[in-house]
Amino acid sequence: MRKRDQGWDFLISSDEEIDSDAQFYRNSDGSGTYYGADGSTGYINSDGSGTYYAADGSTGYINSDGSGTYYGKDGSTEYRNSDGSGTYYGKDGSTEYINSDGSRTYYGSNGYSKYYSKYDDVYVVDEDDEEDGVRNEDEDEDYSSSSTSNDESSGGSLLGAAIGLGLVAMAAHSASKNSRRVSYDEEADVNYSYNTSYRSAGFIDSIKDFFSTVWKWIKRIIICIVIICVLVVGVYVYDSWSTKQKEKIDNRIAIGVSSIEVIGQDYKRVEEQLEDAGFSYVVSYQMYDLDYSERNKEGTIGKIEVDGDETFSSLARYDKDVDIVIEYHSLKNEYPPMTSKEAKKQNYNDVVTQFKNAGFGNIKLVQEKDLITGWITKDGSVESVSINGDVKYKTTSSFRVDAEITITYHTFKDK
Repeated sequence: MRKRDQGWDFLISSDEEIDSDAQFYRNSDGSGTYYGADGSTGYINSDGSGTYYAADGSTGYINSDGSGTYYGKDGSTEYRNSDGSGTYYGKDGSTEYINSDGSRTYYGSNGYSKYYSKYDDVYVVDEDDEEDGVRNEDEDEDYSSSSTSNDESSGGSLLGAAIGLGLVAMAAHSASKNSRRVSYDEEADVNYSYNTSYRSAGFIDSIKDFFSTVWKWIKRIIICIVIICVLVVGVYVYDSWSTKQKEKIDNRIAIGVSSIEVIGQDYKRVEEQLEDAGFSYVVSYQMYDLDYSERNKEGTIGKIEVDGDETFSSLARYDKDVDIVIEYHSLKNEYPPMTSKEAKKQNYNDVVTQFKNAGFGNIKLVQEKDLITGWITKDGSVESVSINGDVKYKTTSSFRVDAEITITYHTFKDK
């Protein structure tokens, strides 16, 4: 039976404990390099991670949290968790479970099993030993990480200090170089009770590790599914929004006229033009801002707004149901300065002047030629005033400044 290799002890022990035949260089930041006498090489980083290359081609990797993986050249594999526990799989079907306290249980491919407490030196069991049930006392050399030894070992020494990367907590100190030779039959009797209980414990730990790994992957898959769903929904929402925007743009109507060119045009013609273009809500309002002298501007546009815009080009496009407000010029409304009764017997020229000053401009004079001497009724005295033919109008009522004002006054008969 061969003892496990103590290989890269410098990663878990002081520099003084390193094999005198090996070369080790330690840097101030904690990183280092190891050159074994057998040609193996190791590198340790300042954060505790590192890599080990055995002379036979085996490779070990350690992470900064203490977890790691070891690949033997013979196909064996070992895994170490950050708490020190781990699992070894030999190419022959053998399995070993390492607990975080340093104890371990080994199961050979032929049913042989062995439990090691954390105080035991760890030995490698050969296939012949498994068949005979006895340790091989002829092999006392240190275990190396070669492909043959790894496959037949009870622990595969992935996590063994052979790679010193922390991939295994060393069960035996490098100073322990003497092998204990005890027959398999004797140790089997002594450790029978351990084999029964710790085999179950190792199996349970393995199941826990398996489900822990599965759960981690399930969580990652769920996160990926959620991200994909969010992306799909986002793409769908954006596509719907962009489609509506495009449809909205496509359904808009070109206004056809600019805000500048419609000013001063007849509002009815512009109103019809916009309605013919497809706009549904075109409304017009009078401005009541023209004096009688400006009556030629009546009905022309003074202001226009399209969806609140007062300035727009003829190429501008709007929704067909947008509000279009047209304000056009119209004559003012004014109040008459006097009633017909108040105007009676006043000189018609004075009455004309008062109505003009009030803003009225459409004034007609009607002579009533009935005077002979002019002693009682003066020549030019007003008989009546009518607005649009109504002599009973009131001064509290307003009228358009182009309302027809008819003033009837007395004058002499024709001779």
